[in-house]
Amino acid sequence: SPEEDFIPRFWRLVTQELPCDWQVVSLHSRCPFGACISPHLTRVYPDVNEPAWRCRHGVNYGLNSIVYRTKEIRNLQTLWRPVVFDEKRPH
Repeated sequence: SPEEDFIPRFWRLVTQELPCDWQVVSLHSRCPFGACISPHLTRVYPDVNEPAWRCRHGVNYGLNSIVYRTKEIRNLQTLWRPVVFDEKRPH
C-alpha cells in the first residue's frame, strides 16, 4: 500500500519544487546524473562519460514510477521514437 503521506508529498513536489518547464518526473531514480534543482529533484542530463553508441547508458536508472506532463507527451514521443526504435542503435 502507498505511504500515507504520498499524496501531500507529491503535491508539494509538483506545486513547490518542479521547474516551470518540466516534462517528465521519475519518482524512483537510481544513479541520477545531472544537477540538483531543488531539495528533492535532480535535472537529469545524458552522461557524457558514457559512449553515445550505448545511448549514454550507465546511469539514470529507474524508468518505473514516471509522471508525464500530458501536454508534453507528443513532443517527447517525437524525440524518443527515432532513438528507441532505431534497429541500428542497440540499447
